[in-house]
Amino acid sequence: MTQTEYLKLSLGFLLTMITTPLLGLVDTAMMGHLDDPAYIGGVAVGALVFSTLYWLFGFLRVSTIAFTAQALGNGCKEELVWAVLRPIAISLVVSGVFVIFQIPILESFLFFIKPEEHVALLARQYFYVLIWGAPFVLVSYVCTGWLMGLTKLRVTLIMQIFINAFNLLLTFLFVMVFKWGVYGVASATLIAQIVLCLVSVWAVWHYGEIDLKHITMRNLFDKSAFRKIMIINGDLMVRTICLLIMTNLFTATGAKLGTEMLAANAILFQLQYLIGNFIDGFANASSVVSGQALGKKDIALYKTGIKLSIRWAVIMIVVLTVFYLLFDKNIIRLFTKMDNVIALADRYSFWMAIYPLSYAFNTVFYGILNGVTWSDPVRNSTVAALGCFLFGIWFLVPLWGNDGLWASFTLFNCCRSLYLSYVIHTAGDRPFEVVTSIH
Repeated sequence: MTQTEYLKLSLGFLLTMITTPLLGLVDTAMMGHLDDPAYIGGVAVGALVFSTLYWLFGFLRVSTIAFTAQALGNGCKEELVWAVLRPIAISLVVSGVFVIFQIPILESFLFFIKPEEHVALLARQYFYVLIWGAPFVLVSYVCTGWLMGLTKLRVTLIMQIFINAFNLLLTFLFVMVFKWGVYGVASATLIAQIVLCLVSVWAVWHYGEIDLKHITMRNLFDKSAFRKIMIINGDLMVRTICLLIMTNLFTATGAKLGTEMLAANAILFQLQYLIGNFIDGFANASSVVSGQALGKKDIALYKTGIKLSIRWAVIMIVVLTVFYLLFDKNIIRLFTKMDNVIALADRYSFWMAIYPLSYAFNTVFYGILNGVTWSDPVRNSTVAALGCFLFGIWFLVPLWGNDGLWASFTLFNCCRSLYLSYVIHTAGDRPFEVVTSIH
């Protein structure tokens, strides 16, 4: 793996990943150009519910990338097919549970977050439309992860660009022309989710050359295979739960500071999500490289992937930080025209300039460990980071208010980065030994 090959792979992932958060960015920006900050808050709370649900089972995409890369590395076509079909089966079951229990799910979140009544009403409008997109979203996660693991990046990029342009057009039509408000935003996103799922399934069918004649229910739901999936993904589930606790506490704490503060934080949180996806492009490239290295049993390739990941993490930190410091005020004004919300977002914007440094090493090292499906350190780092975040919520927020909240968030990311940096530095060839013992 040369630096040019790694960069080409990373840029492909980067272009794909930065389009992913645009659905949420479009929703936030459209609501920000209405007259009441409650619209931003309502969509933010509603979107938080879905982020929680989908993140909880985000391992469906993450592990699919790793298993697909490993199957590609060892040249096993049968494993490539199972790498997508079994997670799809899981995603359909999980999304069915979401739909059946939609009312208690939403009301539990609202009870926990306690937004103002008008914000809660708008969040309900948003949620009860988009909940029907759950099966389409989770199946899309799996299909996209499979295509990424197969390095079909041009296909995933085209799909993401198309679906975001389609969603933007529908959102503008429903909100600005038809004046449907939150219903318009939710309806546009739901339609986009359905279309993306259908296109993703077609892409998998086309590139996977899947022959259903040899697929049986007994093979699909093979106990040994599913046990392997759950063993590897159990730690990722713990990681995700910790991330969700942090995100929900962040939003709930911000909501207590008022609707305008909630709106300003929602804008900044969307920005950190966008910045994070720039870095995640390199993390996914690292995951594919380490996964292929495991499949080929090529330790030299694994170590080369680590060196390239570190080098480009540093470059991305510098580039993203400088870019944000130069254009932060212009970027914030793309989201809203409300002066009070803009002023608050500007006031706390400097925390976003710190974000690349706190986040970059965590995510690229997570990608490396995910590729070889060594998840213990990932779990442990996030549990430790959650402890740091709770410390910040308990001590820093009463002292510094919203600055304390963002300081706690930064502490969370720094803890994960430092932990995984230590693991990668001291691990040597151990990831290959750990994975061999699991299998």
